[in-house]
Amino acid sequence: MRGLSRVPGVIKAVCFDVAGVLTSPIGPPFAAKALQAGLDLLELQSSALAAFAAPGDSDLPAHRIERGEISLEDFLAGLDPADRASRILMDPASRYFVPPAFEGHPGMHDFVRDVRNSGRRTAVISNVVQEWVPWWDATIPRDLFDEVVYSCDVGLRKPNPAIYYHALVRLGVEPQEALFLDDFEAMVAGARAVGMEAIHVQQHDRAIAEARALLGID
Repeated sequence: MRGLSRVPGVIKAVCFDVAGVLTSPIGPPFAAKALQAGLDLLELQSSALAAFAAPGDSDLPAHRIERGEISLEDFLAGLDPADRASRILMDPASRYFVPPAFEGHPGMHDFVRDVRNSGRRTAVISNVVQEWVPWWDATIPRDLFDEVVYSCDVGLRKPNPAIYYHALVRLGVEPQEALFLDDFEAMVAGARAVGMEAIHVQQHDRAIAEARALLGID
């Protein structure tokens, strides 16, 4: 596993994504809401929702909304009327809006507390739509983070190197002194590209164990 050769104690700060890291996996809530709405799950793979996971940081509307350049209202208005999946799953006014179904992951939250108790600094680095921030805040123990960096607030989004550097400056640490956890491989690769240690969260318990071993936290 990448990073386990680093001497424990070198890492001075740990950064976390929100959806899928500080929360439990987000696939099940999306699937459940889609089924409740009578949507075809395969439809989601070709809907505007898929654009949020598109590689890099581009001028796609899905990327612009995460940088806070356009509003959710403008984004939804620009969708093809046939893109029902994106509309009803992304709109807070919809009964099928997904983020309220996200739940904080207790084991990851306990790990954040242990990181703080070890004397290290903590941060959130998350791509999020401005209109969804209240639900992001509701799923994280915000008082345990020294810095919260939301893409829509700073006008930068992962995996653009600038957002990682922005967080590092706010934390007062060098890239090699920080660890980042994310559930998207592209975002993990972005952190590694700027010199941070990074763990791809595919299974929470395994990722937490890897991070604890790297930090020397029991």
